[in-house]
Amino acid sequence: PEKEKLERDDAVTTWIISDQQPFSVVDNEKFINMINVFDSRYKVPDRHQIKEKVVQEFDNRRLNICYDILKIPGKVSFTADMWTSTLSSEAYLGLTIHYIDESWNLRRFLLDIIPFKTRHTGINMANAIKNVLNEFNLVSKALALTTDNESAMLVCGRKLSEEFERALDDNTFFSHYRCSAHILNLAAKQGMEIIDKEILNVRKMMIKIKNSVLLCDDLRELCSMEKIEYLRPEVRSEE
Repeated sequence: PEKEKLERDDAVTTWIISDQQPFSVVDNEKFINMINVFDSRYKVPDRHQIKEKVVQEFDNRRLNICYDILKIPGKVSFTADMWTSTLSSEAYLGLTIHYIDESWNLRRFLLDIIPFKTRHTGINMANAIKNVLNEFNLVSKALALTTDNESAMLVCGRKLSEEFERALDDNTFFSHYRCSAHILNLAAKQGMEIIDKEILNVRKMMIKIKNSVLLCDDLRELCSMEKIEYLRPEVRSEE
């Protein structure tokens, strides 16, 4: 029956989405054989049909997000990050929304992943984020944006702040914040560069201990004498 076919197609689509499987998995001979064992009457959709179903599911979820956003009682904040896929070398801008719901619970979810085919300038990033906020009618609710300290992101935050100040004539304000974790990370990296020679010496010593049974035994004995837990040195293979 058609209803049963649709339910099974939906089940396959949900599995592909939740398990992050490629569309081509439905064309795999072994996968088709496995499905046929469960039900020989069911014809698995091909990759093109599955792609259409995934896009349709995305559109449906996106519509539901619009309804959920209408229920947010107060202001919302955002975090944004730009990254490049190691598989396709394509760039994406991720935008996450953060807010307090009606029960005073902190909530957040990924609002959008924006494929970035233009130059990664702060102006282009700001325009991309602004388009998403306009799509979901979030401009008047926007309170703050937090990003890393990359120069383009700083331009992006400044550009959005300036535009929202001009667009909103009430007491609403929009601020850009630099991620404190990223600042600490930059500081730690700079500090490690200062003591780079000492770090290399420690790593060489760890490699030497790790590759010597006698030295590991000596280290274990020293730990026992000092009444501290013995941890066998671990060094990444590339080091």
